[in-house]
Amino acid sequence: AGDRLRLYRLLTDLETAPRIRFFRRLAELEVTAELQQFWDEALGPSGLYQDVQSFSVLGHLLPILAEAAPEASLACLERILNPLSTTEREGIAGSSSRHVVHALRSLMRRADTAPGATRLLLLLAEAENTTSASNASSLFVESFIPFQPQMAARLPDRLRVLQGTLQDGTPAQQLLAIEAIRSSVVFGPSAPWRRTSTFVPPERFTLTKEELCEYATSLQQLLLQAGSRVNLAPKVT
Repeated sequence: AGDRLRLYRLLTDLETAPRIRFFRRLAELEVTAELQQFWDEALGPSGLYQDVQSFSVLGHLLPILAEAAPEASLACLERILNPLSTTEREGIAGSSSRHVVHALRSLMRRADTAPGATRLLLLLAEAENTTSASNASSLFVESFIPFQPQMAARLPDRLRVLQGTLQDGTPAQQLLAIEAIRSSVVFGPSAPWRRTSTFVPPERFTLTKEELCEYATSLQQLLLQAGSRVNLAPKVT
């Protein structure tokens, strides 16, 4: 407990650049029970990110935290992003949006956090109004290409994200899912690595021919069903 209190005091006293170096150093350490508790508290409801406004102040730490404590980071982002309306998500722009997307990209490189991160990416893609080469929409669409090098989710997990979006998503989310299916069903070329100063290669798995064929068939079925199943009328809330 004493070590954690010292860490918290250091955190509040540091300026931006030293704070980034501090967290990068922490991220390189072996995760002990004490350090894990620090990450959990820092990313918890009473920690660094209590609401969406926190992104504009401490968003620059999100990519580092996503690599140091992926599960706690995903839970933090879900807690903040899921309750937001589309209009509120539109307010996450500029550097705040880039930091959140970079953190989600890191979480997508891990099999256990990739499906949840992809669903959050869809929320940002629905609300964004930029055309950046690394925007949330293009990253979401690319995520379902089977050989996408930045995506660690297994193919059945990717299908569940698409199926859930077509079943329960907003019209804008459903259209993004359809675009993702159309881009993936032909197994287009995967996007190149996007390397950053905190780049970590994704967890990899070997695809079998049977898995690829089953995935392709499922994508084709989803695309054929989309015309009759997708409700493009605004949902009544």
